[in-house]
Amino acid sequence: ADALGALAAGLDEMRCQCGLPDCSSAQRRPGTDVVIHVLAEQATLEGDADTPGYLPGFGPLPVTALRGLAVTAKLKPLLKPSTDPEPGYRPSAALAEFVRLRDLTCRFPGCDQPAEVCDIDHTIPFPVGPTHPWKVRFVCRIDGG
Repeated sequence: ADALGALAAGLDEMRCQCGLPDCSSAQRRPGTDVVIHVLAEQATLEGDADTPGYLPGFGPLPVTALRGLAVTAKLKPLLKPSTDPEPGYRPSAALAEFVRLRDLTCRFPGCDQPAEVCDIDHTIPFPVGPTHPWKVRFVCRIDGG
């Protein structure tokens, strides 16, 4: 009943209401970091261009919204990976992130499954095909087998 009351009041969590100053349940919990990938040109963020951003899974992001997000967000530029292949079969987290944001969707022709629900795979089977940005892609489980 308490949980339903909290939901009915528009709360997303139950809060202690005992009023005791040393109640551990009443202490504020630290926030959780949330990562939202938004693709944008640096010139737009700096005010030198007006190219809309792109929010994967949503679509174009207006310039005003993009610049508003950039004011308070912790920005992390997407760097081009090395031209050298990575050792081993599994791509590093940085390479996988680059390829995910490059591909955006399953690379199988005609498929638009988001890359977030796809698997990264070599275009030429490993070990013949190197673990290299231009030799790996995201493909959904329907199209990738």
